[in-house]
Amino acid sequence: METLILPFFNFSILVGLLYCKLKAPAKEFVAQRSVDVGAELRKTAEQLATAQKQLAEFSAKLKSVDAEVQRLRSEAKTEAARIQERTLNEAKRLADQVVRDANSRKESLILEAKGKLATDLALKVVDRAEALLKGRLTGDDRARLRKEFSNQLERLQ
Repeated sequence: METLILPFFNFSILVGLLYCKLKAPAKEFVAQRSVDVGAELRKTAEQLATAQKQLAEFSAKLKSVDAEVQRLRSEAKTEAARIQERTLNEAKRLADQVVRDANSRKESLILEAKGKLATDLALKVVDRAEALLKGRLTGDDRARLRKEFSNQLERLQ
């Protein structure tokens, strides 16, 4: 145990000297560390407040974006319905116009065909009458008709 007293005494002196020499720097370090930790805590609290504020702003913007998206979707649906209705109305109008044009063309073709049929019929009637007259006219009838025709031409002049 005697061998331990001298090293213990040396150790005590060393601890005492270290305490005297390191007391002020350790106290200063602890005080500075306390100030630094406090400053870091304040800075972190400010950053947290800023982050929470930004989160609130972004959440509000996100909600407004959702509302805007819904509004745009609604407008797009309304516009699509309006375009569809306008397209259907235009198609109906064009279909009616095509039907009117077709009916008009049909009437025109019918009138043209009737005219052509009337002309063809009249020509056939005249041809048939001529054939009948040629077959029934005698030489005396022809001479008499020529004379009457000549007299009528002379009176006209």
